[in-house]
Amino acid sequence: MNYAGIFIVQQHELTSPYQENKLKNKIMRGISLYGGTVVAAVILSACGGGSGSSLGPITVSGVALDGYIKGATICFDANSNNVCDTGEPSAVTGADGKYSITLPTGTETTDKHLIAIVPAGAYDSDAPTTPITKPYVMMAPVVMPSAGNTISTPVTPLTTAVSIEMKSGKQIARARIDARAGLSLPVDYDFLKDHVGTGDTNAHNVAKVAAAYLAANVGSEIPSATNLAAALTKMKVDALAAYNSTNVDSMVAAILNGTTTPASGPTTAPTAPTAAAGDVQSESPRVSWRPVGLSQTGITA
Repeated sequence: MNYAGIFIVQQHELTSPYQENKLKNKIMRGISLYGGTVVAAVILSACGGGSGSSLGPITVSGVALDGYIKGATICFDANSNNVCDTGEPSAVTGADGKYSITLPTGTETTDKHLIAIVPAGAYDSDAPTTPITKPYVMMAPVVMPSAGNTISTPVTPLTTAVSIEMKSGKQIARARIDARAGLSLPVDYDFLKDHVGTGDTNAHNVAKVAAAYLAANVGSEIPSATNLAAALTKMKVDALAAYNSTNVDSMVAAILNGTTTPASGPTTAPTAPTAAAGDVQSESPRVSWRPVGLSQTGITA
């Protein structure tokens, strides 16, 4: 028997490579019953899209930083209204900027974000004895791991840029790429790393300037599409100068005081450094499989 057919595969988010392979094996066993040749059309979905719901409680932990921030409230924004509402899982960061929150079983994480409320009176390890005077808000996308129920992610001005890009309608892989380009970060920059702990001075400089623009354009207001977009636009204007700056504190002061930002440093784009093993967040797509139709033609005995 000769068999010619089309097997259509539709986008379907899977939570682990094990589940992916298990489903593929089931599909291939089903195909083998018909014999012959099958042509598969595959729609790719980007890995790490932050989608899915938990089969058990999820632990979300990490650090809040420009420098490490003490006294920031971190919450899981369950209703996507850009504020920390009563009843939403939350925690307050310690002196090392660390937080840990637990999401209940069944929590939907698709396109959800963490919110960090940095109030006046909080402390930044960049100036550990001087309280923050201008409040601001940061964000970070919640990305389910490929296996397990533990998420580790920093919440920074740089992850905030990714969240802003996502809230404009982009998938996380595209948002990361555009945030890197807009903030003059290397093409292999990993938003999940601690730029203070890894000693990445250039990224830290960009984070300082981005935090200043969040304070100047959002402050203690509820983040909106308008004020977040304004902050991101200004971050992008000064990001390259910040990346290369030898006096980034003067840039921050000028932003917070509403004066002209003094550009500093060369105007050439940064060269991507050699990434440490496991440092680069992969943007490789995951192949997701789900049969939705099968047709056969030209069957002969």
